Amino acid sequence: MIFNSEKFCTILAKKQLSIREVAKRTNIHESNISKYKTGSQKPNPKTIGKLAEALEIDAIDLIK
Repeated sequence: MIFNSEKFCTILAKKQLSIREVAKRTNIHESNISKYKTGSQKPNPKTIGKLAEALEIDAIDLIK
């Protein structure tokens, strides 16, 4: 399972969500969300699930 930061950015933009809002929804630090967005860090499968739940999407939408 490979996280796709481009898809993540697109979904955030489409849903008009900030890094801060996603951090609040997931209880993941804003700096980590930022790293996921830029692709400098990849979340583990459990974190991908948390992100998907917070974004109200299927986890498959966040992977290649």
